[in-house]
Amino acid sequence: MTSESKGTFRVEEWNEELISEVTDGPTIKRAKVLKRYSGEIEGEGVVSYLFLYNTPEQADIHGFERFTGTVDGKRGTFVLEHKGEFINGKADIMQTIVSKSGTEELRGIEGHIRFEAGMAEEYPIVLKHHLNKEFHLWKKLNQKSG
Repeated sequence: MTSESKGTFRVEEWNEELISEVTDGPTIKRAKVLKRYSGEIEGEGVVSYLFLYNTPEQADIHGFERFTGTVDGKRGTFVLEHKGEFINGKADIMQTIVSKSGTEELRGIEGHIRFEAGMAEEYPIVLKHHLNKEFHLWKKLNQKSG
């Protein structure tokens, strides 16, 4: 069964640097970003982004984020893969939980966040997710050993 967990995030740090540029082609940049989540999704995310700027107003976005915290009160970590595009000041990014990246009570989590926004101080999000059989097996094993 798929659940929806609602929350918000704020960008706490954004460190972007140039990797490569040429006069008549795309520019490549990378950024390390620190995010704080609150709501039903509570915790911190550390993101490494790569941007391919075809023009100053348009970029392809790829990245990975390690989330550490809780989702609906379940503690653990997981990795989100980010893929999207930035056009004229707005980002449209699909963030998918990487298979088998969940730990602790978030072991076996699967799902995604669709994120569309311009510049703001806080961004609303909805994580659509479920815990697969890997979580239920982990839970059984931990109950027996405890």
